[in-house]
Amino acid sequence: MKLTGVDSLIKKLEVDIDKKTENLLKKTGAYILKDVKMNTPVDTGRLKRSWKMNRELHQVTIYNNTKYAKHVEYGHRTRGSAKNLRYSPQTRTFSSNARRVVPGRHMLRNSVKRGKLFLSKEMAEIKIFGGD
Repeated sequence: MKLTGVDSLIKKLEVDIDKKTENLLKKTGAYILKDVKMNTPVDTGRLKRSWKMNRELHQVTIYNNTKYAKHVEYGHRTRGSAKNLRYSPQTRTFSSNARRVVPGRHMLRNSVKRGKLFLSKEMAEIKIFGGD
């Protein structure tokens, strides 16, 4: 018995899987980008407008080039101002009660978590990696 056309069938399946994978990456990247924009806090709107997506072969990158994006994502400390300085004559030191920690908003981290759930649901629907 001789089978013919197996090589062409394998190539066709590889191309089909590559197309499905790239489409799935594009959909997941767009989902994460939309989600991170929705969950970004707005003061001037610059941070929200600066979210971008870059797509290459088998890779999607979500990024923000504003200088303060990491401070909003992860949190930061404030130093306080000279207005809040107090002098203690007993200890001969200055102290400030204005120092505080501003917690991070984690908009990208949370969006990536939701994106992973979206990706697993989509993969189950199209049965790419190990479906019945």
